[in-house]
Amino acid sequence: MIILLSIPALSFAQEKYPKLEINGKVVDGGNRLDQAYVRVEKDGEIDREIRTDSRGRFDLELELFHEFMLYFGKEGYITKKIYVDTRTIPEDAISSTYLRYGGWEVEIFENDLDVNTLILDKPIGKVKYDPNYGQFANDKGYTKSIQRELDQLVKDLEAAREAELMRQEQLEEDYKIAIEDGDRFMEEGDYENAMFQYEGALQIKPDERYPQKQIEKAKEKLSELKDEQQRYSSFLTQGDDAFYEEKWEEAIGFYEQALSMKPEEEYPQNQIEKARKKIEESKKREELKEEYDKVIAQADKAFNNEQLKDAKSLYKKALDILDDEQYPNDQIAKIDEQLEAERQKDEKYANAMEEGDRQMSQRNYRQAISFYQSALDTKPDESEPKQKIQEAQDILANIAEKEQAEQERLAKLEEEYNNLIAQADEAFNNEEWSSAKDLYQQALTKKKGEQYPTSQLKIINEKLGAIAEKDEEYNTAMKRAETAFKKQEYTDAQSLYQEALSIKPGAEEPKEMIAKIDELLAEIAARKEREKEAAERAERMKQAKYDSLVNLADAAFDNEEYKDARPLYQQATQVKPDEQHPSIRLREISELIDEREALEAEYKRYVTQGDQLFGSGKLEAARGKYEAALELIDQQYPKDQIAKIDERFAEKKEERLAAERREKARNQKYDSLIAIADNQFTDSLYNDAISNYEKALNVKANEEYPVSQIEAAKGIQEELLAKKRAKEELERKKEEYIALIDQGDAQIEEEAYKTAIERYESAIALFPDREKAKEKKRKAEELLAEKQAEEEAARQAKLEKERKEKEYSDAVAAGDKAFESENYEEAIASYENAQEVFPDRSYPQNRIEESKDKIAELERLAEQKRQEEERQRRLNAEYDSLIAVADNLFKEEQFSEARSRYENAQNIKPNESYPKSQINTIVQIMEERRKEATRFAEGATEFNYQLAEDYPEGRTEEEFEEGNKKVTRIVIVKGDVGHEYLKEEYSWGQTFYLKDKKRYSKTNWLEETKE
Repeated sequence: MIILLSIPALSFAQEKYPKLEINGKVVDGGNRLDQAYVRVEKDGEIDREIRTDSRGRFDLELELFHEFMLYFGKEGYITKKIYVDTRTIPEDAISSTYLRYGGWEVEIFENDLDVNTLILDKPIGKVKYDPNYGQFANDKGYTKSIQRELDQLVKDLEAAREAELMRQEQLEEDYKIAIEDGDRFMEEGDYENAMFQYEGALQIKPDERYPQKQIEKAKEKLSELKDEQQRYSSFLTQGDDAFYEEKWEEAIGFYEQALSMKPEEEYPQNQIEKARKKIEESKKREELKEEYDKVIAQADKAFNNEQLKDAKSLYKKALDILDDEQYPNDQIAKIDEQLEAERQKDEKYANAMEEGDRQMSQRNYRQAISFYQSALDTKPDESEPKQKIQEAQDILANIAEKEQAEQERLAKLEEEYNNLIAQADEAFNNEEWSSAKDLYQQALTKKKGEQYPTSQLKIINEKLGAIAEKDEEYNTAMKRAETAFKKQEYTDAQSLYQEALSIKPGAEEPKEMIAKIDELLAEIAARKEREKEAAERAERMKQAKYDSLVNLADAAFDNEEYKDARPLYQQATQVKPDEQHPSIRLREISELIDEREALEAEYKRYVTQGDQLFGSGKLEAARGKYEAALELIDQQYPKDQIAKIDERFAEKKEERLAAERREKARNQKYDSLIAIADNQFTDSLYNDAISNYEKALNVKANEEYPVSQIEAAKGIQEELLAKKRAKEELERKKEEYIALIDQGDAQIEEEAYKTAIERYESAIALFPDREKAKEKKRKAEELLAEKQAEEEAARQAKLEKERKEKEYSDAVAAGDKAFESENYEEAIASYENAQEVFPDRSYPQNRIEESKDKIAELERLAEQKRQEEERQRRLNAEYDSLIAVADNLFKEEQFSEARSRYENAQNIKPNESYPKSQINTIVQIMEERRKEATRFAEGATEFNYQLAEDYPEGRTEEEFEEGNKKVTRIVIVKGDVGHEYLKEEYSWGQTFYLKDKKRYSKTNWLEETKE
């Protein structure tokens, strides 16, 4: 009990005592409290203070005819007080009174328990002289007046102690798990995770020494590992620097120091072996270099004296000594070039003279002159080619006068036609259909009946018709989309803009409008969500205020405190005017107040009659009157009178007490469950609280309080779930942020600085206030600028080379173009310009010779050329058609069909690299897919095959709670094989990753499960 749990039997004595003796003990539950204080206040002023002994006992003597307040407490505990009034004893009764009141047991409890102590502001008991018993005794009337509050305090205290015990047990379990996990991580060498677990244990038990010692030990281990790794890396870096500077002995020294720290590492061992080989090679090379230099000197002397064959033999001998020297190879190449040039010179001269004679015999005089001139250029000192040239020129002079006029006419007509066709083809390729059409029509006026311009004109007319239809379809879709947009029918507008974009994929306006609509739809959705959340918050606040007012009003109503209940119901009606309950209660209160006034008059009449009957000894009749009074108004006085009557009727009294005990037990069970649930509610253990509120409803089904608390707990759970999801989203962003940083760092290692900058920018977009990604982006931009500067310098050097190449290529191209146009004199001039740029290249000279040959053959080859061009155009059209079909099939990943079309195109143009490249790409893709399927199925078990039967192709993800952990389960199925990936997040903060029921690294887990 909280106050005097036991009062010993009192006896009378005749001795006179000047003071009232009181003794007892102070306890906390079943534990006696030593050094608890008992403070005595006498007539309103502090008189003295004593402390309990080691067994919690205390003894007091209180003077008669005074007023006392006794305070019982201890540091860290609540204080209780008991009122003692010694003034009430008559002087003539002192001699016959036993002035000792012993065996008190005062229970106090710690002040950190969640208990309503409002009752303790007043005394928990009053002691005064009882004339009926002739002794000092507990004031039963006062005790009865506060008994309900004292009983509630007992229930609250028991519930609080039970909740505190449960909390301590859970903390002890969490502490044990954290220590076990920390010890396991220490054994595995995972010191960071070990520190995390020990720190968690310290939060539970801050004064425990063991986790503190383990944290210090883990920090020492991490420091040792870090220092050792830094020294190891330093030795490797110094060794690598020395190695690349070819300081072999110095490099070996550093590598050996690194190897002494990590004997199992292969890299320093391999580098030591390489350095030692380099030392051996260097020694051997020094011995051979002297002999090599002597042979090179002999070879250079023979080369300078133009003794080329002897020099070549000596250079080969030098290579036999040192085969990695470049100089002998370069000199041998020069000698071979000179020897080959002499041989080619003789051969070229003989061939040119022979071909010149053959052309003369066939009356191809210009070709003959060309070959004789080639022979003369090869050997300028020879007289025979000069004579032959003069002979051919004389013959041509006679022919030239007759043919010149006709050739000039035909050449001009052909040039005009070719120019028009070239311009038309260029316009055609640029899809300038109108210009191309005009030019092809002009070409037909130069050569009537030509098939090529006629077929091109047919294609152009088809293109112009298709473009007109496409423009009309596009404009119609855009107008409909604009109309829908103005009406704010954004979904329909977006669909129509998509339709327009499918007609013209390159058009910018539909893309911009689609993006704008996406923003508008997102903004509308966000606004609606904000409005919905605001309305829900307002409604929850309104409901909470209403529930609070109704609960207070109902409590007052149930206690028949109608005047207090009335304004509360009126306020609740103002908060929610549509609710019926407050209005109904207000009408009931008005009726009850009227009834009460009538009842009170009737009540007094029954009590007066009962008192008269009680005084005359008519107990049964008196009991009837008191009961009638109680039926009208539940007051203590009739109950006390009935109790007095019941004391004289033992059997009836026992029945009444049994009924009261049953009701009391029911109330205690209900109150205990409510107290436990309230504490769990306060400690945020909402599932447990809901369970106990439901149990309380099973005890008292009509109670409204548990129902309202269950609804409140479920509402809070929903809010906590929303917060949890927000936290998980933050964690996901953190993981993505770290992944982007890592990706950026990896791209820096590969010098892909632009890609790295993109990754860092994505990371900055996630967390704009974090400096790490910003700093890395700045460094990447600096590295990119440096790289671009280097590339620019290389580009300039390349441009200079390309300029000369272009000048040469342009001259050759001009020559080739003139050659192909049969303007051979112009071709010769262009080839001579090319020779001035690169005199040592043979192609211009060869083309000059060919141009001279072609002059004589122009008429014969014109028709042949036309026929060949026509054939080539047909082949090109067929080739382009096959490539276009194949490319579309390739995009749609119909690789077998695409490969067939590319192979057909390759057969048409065997030298084209594009179809061959695409065929190789298709082969690689199909092989990679085959390998990927093989890798995915590698090591598959019956478990993996069963997963493929149970789950669809692709990725399936689910989340669920299991005990004290949250589980994310991902199943990936490819073909007839599946793999299961588990992520287990435990309540104490630890996360484990598994693949097919086995522990798996987080990095591989994340990589293999990403979408």
